[in-house]
Amino acid sequence: MSVTARAATATAHGIVAMREEHRAAVSRNAKALKLLDGLFRTPIVSANRIMEIVGCTHPTAVKLARDLEARGWLTESTGYERNRIYRYQPYLDLFHHEVIEAQHSGVAARPSVPDAVDAPDGRDRALR
Repeated sequence: MSVTARAATATAHGIVAMREEHRAAVSRNAKALKLLDGLFRTPIVSANRIMEIVGCTHPTAVKLARDLEARGWLTESTGYERNRIYRYQPYLDLFHHEVIEAQHSGVAARPSVPDAVDAPDGRDRALR
């Protein structure tokens, strides 16, 4: 088995384990569970995107983001008070780890993470 295949397999196992652990931690909160499921599809979100994923109001979306941020799962990346963008950092770190392993083995690898995020105004913008 190649180094890249082993790294991808380890990443997949890490994703499943993390998903189970995070879902168990918020199992009594249906909205948080719905948000977690959405974060595995779109790991970089705004409050507006959280509203779409969960089907909730803006204050509820902000509360969910803050709750997951307090758990260390979401990281706010803009530093702004408004129009904040959150990253599902533990999930993204799994892919970063895969790239580091591949680089150390001499194999070129690209992370399998999204290349765009919803801007606060609802449009997609490329990540830089």
